[in-house]
Amino acid sequence: MVDTNTTTVEQALTPLLGLPLRTFGRAAGLLWMHFGQMRRIPSHRGGTKQVGDWVLHVQCAWRLCRQEQIEMASLDYYYNFKGDWLEDWDKPGNSRFDVIATALMTRWQWHPLLVQLLTTDEVGGFSLYLTEGYRLDVFPNHSGGQAFGEYWRLFEPGTNHEHFVMP
Repeated sequence: MVDTNTTTVEQALTPLLGLPLRTFGRAAGLLWMHFGQMRRIPSHRGGTKQVGDWVLHVQCAWRLCRQEQIEMASLDYYYNFKGDWLEDWDKPGNSRFDVIATALMTRWQWHPLLVQLLTTDEVGGFSLYLTEGYRLDVFPNHSGGQAFGEYWRLFEPGTNHEHFVMP
């Protein structure tokens, strides 16, 4: 179990400071984000895959804000752009998240956002302040504690370093 005090969470996230956000997407209801330089590593399924120096997996509530507006958030996985509930929400491609993520990644392809600042709270949440006025807020939103599983994790893919997991 990880100590959830703000100092420990801040120390875990500090390597992201100054790094570019290279790519992001989802696997069903899990947000993944790659930071730093992209490189190839062996894949567990054979072959290789492209990964960032650091990867953030988020399985709790989150939102990406810019200038006092929510640009994209975790509930966007479940709805289309008209606001209709998607029965096949876990199939990538038609959700509001998928459409917005594709547009943002296209816009940031040549000028990725950089992590400028981070703040943490006392319950394992944090905010990453990015260039161009963007802010990623990650906030655990379940009172079940460890029975829930994990809220988020940060790790260096392709290394033997321990993952930082927020249970």
